[in-house]
Amino acid sequence: MKAIGAGLHPVEFGQPMPVSKLGEVVVVLKGEPPACIMPDPMPPCGWFMTQIVLSPDFDGDGRGEILTVDGLGHLFRYSLLANNTLGPWQFLSGGSWLSTKVYAPGDFDGDGLSDLIGVGSTGKMYLYPGTGKLYHQYPDGGNPLGPKRQIGQGWAGYKVFPVGDLTGDGIADLLAIKESTGELFLYAGNGRGGFKYPYPKVGWGWKGFDLYAAGDVNKDGKADILSIDQNGDLYFYAGRGNGTFAKRVKVGNGWTGYTLAAGADLNGDGLADIVSRDEDGNLFFYAGMGAGQFAKRVRIARGW
Repeated sequence: MKAIGAGLHPVEFGQPMPVSKLGEVVVVLKGEPPACIMPDPMPPCGWFMTQIVLSPDFDGDGRGEILTVDGLGHLFRYSLLANNTLGPWQFLSGGSWLSTKVYAPGDFDGDGLSDLIGVGSTGKMYLYPGTGKLYHQYPDGGNPLGPKRQIGQGWAGYKVFPVGDLTGDGIADLLAIKESTGELFLYAGNGRGGFKYPYPKVGWGWKGFDLYAAGDVNKDGKADILSIDQNGDLYFYAGRGNGTFAKRVKVGNGWTGYTLAAGADLNGDGLADIVSRDEDGNLFFYAGMGAGQFAKRVRIARGW
């Protein structure tokens, strides 16, 4: 975005504010910042959410939830209430997530608790083991995440997608697209927070695509995936239970300009749902209907 006049520097919410200099004016072009009050822990603040991720079940209540990173790098959790509104925010972790891409694979280390995976800007991958607790359950302000440990490196040139159990062994797996070639690789979880070697190539021609964990969209007991191509078309791929997928089926279009998060049953009906955010910060919920189809969207939040 270019300056709009001498000494005027336009800034949209979701971008860091520049350092002010004498004689300069910062002009905010759209949106309103959330209130930044200072309890402990701090609520979501600092412009729009920088990341939106669905967890299959972070707190063990049998339903998925929405995880977010705010503009200050804090990690939060939201649940979807029965009336399709968001419950109150719950703090998970302090401001170190701006330079880390967050993924929610479910239970990745075999202890029965949902975990997080993070990939830093240098390509190192870390496991953040879940403790099964939320911040408000700790009278002394304990941590819902245990100490991180490195589980990989060299991920800077890959798009990573936690996709649930693709291989049918009850252990969460990852898919990864090598961005330079469009090759798709399966990284099967070993149930101890790592991966089974070798890492087979299970597809090609994925350059320019984004993949999303879909959970069990068609309710056949096998994990599925969704993808969005460069034209904004949404496709459903039914999992076969061995790390491969059936032929894709187009289930939507017009997804250009949206941030999409998938891979969890948010409303507890046994079908995987999705949420999306448009360019104005509106957050929408799409209830899963089975067979890769979704109900009409419902707005559940603004200012995201």
